[in-house]
Amino acid sequence: MRRYIFILIALLTFLFSGIRTSYATCSESGTFIICEDWDSDTPPSDPWPTEGGESWHGWTPQDSCDGGCLDSDVSESIYNSGNRSMQFYRGDGYKSTVDMFYYTVPQPYKTKVYIRFYIYVPSSSMSNLMESPGVGGFVHLAFVTTFSSAQICLDLRNRTQSYLGYGNGEDGSGYEWFDHIMFAPHTYTPGELWVVENIEALGQPFDLADHADEWVLVEWMIDFTNKLTSLWVNETQQIDEYTFQWPASSFSGMSFSGFTLYTSGDAYFYIDDIAVAEDYIGPRGPIGIKGITID
Repeated sequence: MRRYIFILIALLTFLFSGIRTSYATCSESGTFIICEDWDSDTPPSDPWPTEGGESWHGWTPQDSCDGGCLDSDVSESIYNSGNRSMQFYRGDGYKSTVDMFYYTVPQPYKTKVYIRFYIYVPSSSMSNLMESPGVGGFVHLAFVTTFSSAQICLDLRNRTQSYLGYGNGEDGSGYEWFDHIMFAPHTYTPGELWVVENIEALGQPFDLADHADEWVLVEWMIDFTNKLTSLWVNETQQIDEYTFQWPASSFSGMSFSGFTLYTSGDAYFYIDDIAVAEDYIGPRGPIGIKGITID
């Protein structure tokens, strides 16, 4: 009897250790905390995700959002790999899409993570996503360790804003960019700190508007223990181990969102091939225009 108990304990340990270290739901090989390419299985509803909708592959839609949500769906016409991607939609005059959160139980070894995904913004949606009158435009794109609070967040930003304390470009604390749509990691607490100011030493910020209608590769490293973050866009480093003032933590999940201000016009963007791991992941295939079906 004791022998069977030991066998059972060993089997359960093996199974739970596998669950703890890999949450992959994609065709890509590797050991991932999260892996998603949207290509396997069928979503539980059509369209998906919907407000208060069902979870799928571990992704849970937010219970409520500020309108314009129901057109978000799995896309079979624009994709980076395979045959599908996730299409996010923000309705005319509304501020958000359906947020999708992927929760993992925090583990001590998940104190440094590498996040990789591809984003596609149609040229027809670029200005509708980014033009927020008076504040320069932004999209809260990816939240880490929280559902929809930008404690550690990756934004799309049209410019930095000196009147909100984000730096004025004259004292080394930041700068004004009015013509670049950039990826900008930042934190809210204890005081909103913008990482984009560190890009200046590495050259011009990446301008997403120059890459409309094509897939853009985003690679983001967060070191919770040492409070550092780095960012690469299309395999070019934009931020190099910038210090962010956030208490040491461990990775517990992430969400993707289209939160922006109440701007006019419908806006769509697409996310594909999401991967989160403890080690560098690398790109999945070439960067650029691909996977587009003309109906």
